[in-house]
Amino acid sequence: MRPAKGEILQVKIPDGRLPGTVHARGMWVTPTGGREALAGATYSWDALDGKPTSTARDALVEKLLQILEAPFEVVGHEAGVRPIVSGRKPIIGSISDGGQQWLFNGLGSKGALFAPTMARLLAEHIVNGAAIPADYDWAVRRDTQ
Repeated sequence: MRPAKGEILQVKIPDGRLPGTVHARGMWVTPTGGREALAGATYSWDALDGKPTSTARDALVEKLLQILEAPFEVVGHEAGVRPIVSGRKPIIGSISDGGQQWLFNGLGSKGALFAPTMARLLAEHIVNGAAIPADYDWAVRRDTQ
């Protein structure tokens, strides 16, 4: 895993025209309820801190203007460091021999898109013993890296 700083914006869309998650122009926008949405994300490999920057804000706003084609207001700006896993695919699975500790990580900037499927796969594995696809299985990927 390699760390990367990412920044997202919380926006208010007065006319509320966002039927669901949109993925375009290298970013995502997903509704969070009412007339608000989250939009992101950026990548920075050098400044690994949780401080939002005006450079990232400006870049995200510029892309949003092209995607939404409607007025919006930035009401929040957050930054954090997240793990980027090789192959840019999430990883899930047991990290202990007794299956009491579980890993659910590496969702990256597309976490809003990956999370429901990864959660379902991990829950089916824990509850029903269903196999985790090798592309996402921590036990398989750990041994190949």
